[in-house]
Amino acid sequence: MWRTFSIVCVCYLVRVSLNQTTTKSQDESGQDICGGTRQARTVGLKKGETESLQCNLTRTAGPNITIKWYAENQNKVNIDLHVSGDTLTIRNVSKTCVAALYRCEVFVSGSSVCNQTFNTIVLSPPAVYIYPEEENIKIELHDDLLEIFLRRGGKKWEIVCSVDADSPSNITWYEPLRHGMKDMVIGYLGEKGNTATMTDEFLKSGDSYRTVLHGRTVSNNLSTRELVMGIQVGDDKTYNRTYTCSATNKYGTDSWSVKIMRDYS
Repeated sequence: MWRTFSIVCVCYLVRVSLNQTTTKSQDESGQDICGGTRQARTVGLKKGETESLQCNLTRTAGPNITIKWYAENQNKVNIDLHVSGDTLTIRNVSKTCVAALYRCEVFVSGSSVCNQTFNTIVLSPPAVYIYPEEENIKIELHDDLLEIFLRRGGKKWEIVCSVDADSPSNITWYEPLRHGMKDMVIGYLGEKGNTATMTDEFLKSGDSYRTVLHGRTVSNNLSTRELVMGIQVGDDKTYNRTYTCSATNKYGTDSWSVKIMRDYS
């Protein structure tokens, strides 16, 4: 089912008119103008940019030819966008304003002769979000970091670095200015797969025994991958320490930090 996306959220449809005249070589059946329009395409659209989709026709000439564009969204309501032309332009691309599917349909003298479907992927910098895996843990949210309050014990508390990005990202946990000196990378998750790797430097440190890492993929439409850090707290030196998760892909970088606080309850 097909409908428009919201014009309110600063996405626009640009109508392209066809002013050329019919040539004698055109077939009223449309067989000589359809080109590769029956083949579905997957296209990457960069977030914040102006992007265009073009119906793959061998000819766009003639007053007897009409091209209509449709967009599908999750509401499954059938609305024709009535955009004339072989090119659909989307300004200020974002996940909220771009439909998952677009379709162009070609009519000759009022009869549908062919169509093409575009599956869209919004290519964007990663967005990092940190949260504790276990519920009912006290947290305090600040502008620059998240404070998580953990009780002493032998268990490893899991802290999740969740990254949304439609272009694969490298995800890294590190401790900034460890012991007031330099940043120490704990481990990372590469662009492909869910196997987390801890660095040799950290494995040789005094904290490696109380820390584990593992990666995973979340089944949703945001292409979410997560790097989970399991950390054990005990003596005072394991508290009041800050850890940062950073994610980078070819479109940008994002990071956020968590500070481990002691829960005295």
